[in-house]
Formats: sequence, C-alpha cells, structure tokens
Amino acid sequence: MVTIQMKTSMPPQQIFQVLNGRWAAQILKTSVQLDVFSKIGTAAQDAKSIATAIGAEPHATEVMLNALCSLGFLEKKNGKYQLNELSQTYLVEDSPLYIGGFVTHDHVAEYWKDLTEVVRTGNPAVTVNNQQHAEEFFPKLAAGIFPLSYSTAHNVVNELKLSDLPAGSRALDIAAGSGVWSIPLAQQNKNVHVDALDFPSVLKVTREFTEREGVASQYSYIEGGWRQCKIESDKYDVIYLGHILHSEGMEESAAMLKECYRAMRPGGRIVIAEMIGNNEYSGPPSAQLFAVNMLVMTQKGCIFSEQELGDLLRKEGFKDVVRLRLQNWRDEDAPIMVATK
Repeated sequence: MVTIQMKTSMPPQQIFQVLNGRWAAQILKTSVQLDVFSKIGTAAQDAKSIATAIGAEPHATEVMLNALCSLGFLEKKNGKYQLNELSQTYLVEDSPLYIGGFVTHDHVAEYWKDLTEVVRTGNPAVTVNNQQHAEEFFPKLAAGIFPLSYSTAHNVVNELKLSDLPAGSRALDIAAGSGVWSIPLAQQNKNVHVDALDFPSVLKVTREFTEREGVASQYSYIEGGWRQCKIESDKYDVIYLGHILHSEGMEESAAMLKECYRAMRPGGRIVIAEMIGNNEYSGPPSAQLFAVNMLVMTQKGCIFSEQELGDLLRKEGFKDVVRLRLQNWRDEDAPIMVATK
C-alpha cells in the first residue's frame, strides 16, 4: 500500500472558486428574471424599496443585492444600491445593448450536462452547425449575443479606419447572425454596402437588427450556407468571419478562407473574430473552455492558436496578418485577427 504524503499548506481555493461560478451565474440569472436592474433605474435605492419593486422578500433581496455588489454588477453606498456603467449598459431592459436574453438562454447549458459522455465517446451531444439544427438554434442565439460583440466591432472599424472606405465599397458578412460585426461599419460609413450571408431563418434576425440600427438600406441578403452560395470573385473590400470558423473545424476553415481570398478585391481585408488560444493550448481560460463547448456541440469544431490561425491565413495567400490589440481587452483574450489580400 502506497502512503501519500499530504500537503496541507495549499487550501483548495481555486477549486472552490470554480465551483462557485455556478452560484454567480445563477445569481445573475435570477436578478435578470426579477428585473432587478431595470427596477433600480437611475436613482439609488435601499433594499426594502427594491424588494417592493420586484415583489420579493426584503431580507432575501438584500442578501442577493450584496452578492451582486461583490460580483461588480452594483455599487453600494450608505446602505443604498445603484447601477454602475456595466449594469446600466447591459442589464437594464430598455437599453439597446440589453443582454438579459443571453443571460437567461439555457439552450447551451442543457447539452453540457452530457459532457462526461462526450469526453468518453468523443461524440458531441448535438451538432448545431448543420443546416437542420442551425435553422433552429442560431436565430435564438444570434439575437441574444448581439450585445457581446457590438462595442468590439465598433473598435475594429476605428482601429482599421474602415470609415474611410470610399463610395462603392462592399463588405461580406458570412454567417452574419444578428449582423453585429458589420452593422457598426455600416453605421460609421454610409458609402459601404453589405451582403449578409446566412440561413433563411437566421437572416430574419439580421433584418430585424439592420432595421433597428438604421442601416437596412445598406444591406442585401444571401440565403444559404457558405458552401452552397456562389460568391463572386474580386468583389469585397471587407469580409467578416464573426465566430464562425470554430464551428467548422480545421479543414473546412481552410476551405472557407480560400473562398474569402477569391471573393476579396486586392488590398481588401478579412476580419476574423474567434476565441484564440495560446500556442501551447494551455490558456487563456476563455478560449480553452470554449474548446470544450465545441466538443459538446459540434462534430469537428475547435479553437485556434494565434500561430495556427495566422499560418492558415498565410497559406491561402493572405499577408500582413495581425492580431488586433483592442481597448478593454487583455492581450491574451484579444479576439480579432486581420489580414490583407
């Protein structure tokens, strides 16, 4: 029998913190369901007033409000609670960037409960990127995640000076979803016309958002998957691949990049949004956790390291491959790669 020398100097705090993540997520979800942030509004309030507004018990409300303060969603001063910039922008229901729909979206979580079997067999719990499942899954997801990428997409336009593109410029948004990656370009440059490509049920969501954001007149729509749609050669000044490569896998991603290169005008740029891992695939956590999500929900989905994605782009002929360092993003989490034809 082997005797294991116990080390008592290191408590299991990191394990406890990871497990506590479930509690934090449920607290946020419950707060959205109770409409806590909208009810607080612009004026600081005490716990009793907030409890009355949301129809809840005062002590239980106070405990939850204190937890929300500790998580960075509220501020507390002299016994009163108020919104901060984060909650005011994303958690108040009448905000244009309200993210409550995504917070309460359970379609992904229901598949994660099968992770043990997924790891044992190597088979996903569901395959969401084939057309049958995509037509059902992505319309709901696309609307919910619009706020997640909107500010970053605006920063990309500024960083690349895409507002300076001349009249007659065209952009292609592949797997457009809500149109979140191309809408900021259309808003900042009225010279640009955008072709949004996605499945018909998803393009209904795209149309809703282009109307809401005041850019519908700058959009045309291409119905179908990227494999089936014939895209014209040498047509586009900008092509967006907003969180699409990860669901396609390595081989199909290479094929998609080849199509993008063919469709792009000389000097045009491709903008890729992805969860990017380090070259050892040991971090950052956001990317590696998302890689597990691809195991659960796709047959061949994956993440890419910065080196690997850069090599794929260069192999298809792209040059000037750069990972953008953007405002409010840590370098290791920066989600945008750009390259030029």
